[in-house]
Amino acid sequence: MPDKLPILTSTITCPHCGARKTEAMPTDACLFFYECTGCGKLLQPKAGDCCVFCSYGDVPCPPRQTSSPMACRSAEAALALEIRRGVERPDWSVVESSAARAALSERDARRPALARAWATRLTASQDQVWRKILELFAALGRRPEITEIGDALQLTDDEARRLVRELEEHDLASLDESAAAIAYAYPLTARRTEH
Repeated sequence: MPDKLPILTSTITCPHCGARKTEAMPTDACLFFYECTGCGKLLQPKAGDCCVFCSYGDVPCPPRQTSSPMACRSAEAALALEIRRGVERPDWSVVESSAARAALSERDARRPALARAWATRLTASQDQVWRKILELFAALGRRPEITEIGDALQLTDDEARRLVRELEEHDLASLDESAAAIAYAYPLTARRTEH
């Protein structure tokens, strides 16, 4: 570990408008979102970076200055990935509440298969079904039924049900107890969940 103290300010440059602003950096958390003071766009870290300072600042965040480049990435952050072009599985490391972090840690301990489930991209068929479920959820104002999904995608009920079960392995959708309707399709649900 270096002997010198980390620099606690960084000048963020907006990639959209070029506006620059010097900001104080937290030492105990990563800043995941930053609203540009010039154009108002919401900046997020680039893939592989932990925070907006590491992506758009002239000085990286304090954890990166004082340790390894991946020092401030939590186990949850390492699970964040692009499940389809332009859509990333959320980076739970941005959660700052200690109670929420404890709940996420407990979830990870109970469900170690999540890391494996989130580590693979969706197939084209899985992605198509997931998107259709979300569209139907929003359009209908309720959880869609398997027959509605199948009809919309010209799939048999068995094909639609099989693909939803594959989405369950990715923790993106689930069938209800009757296997006739959707219980949830991340991020939508008709009932309270652990998320």
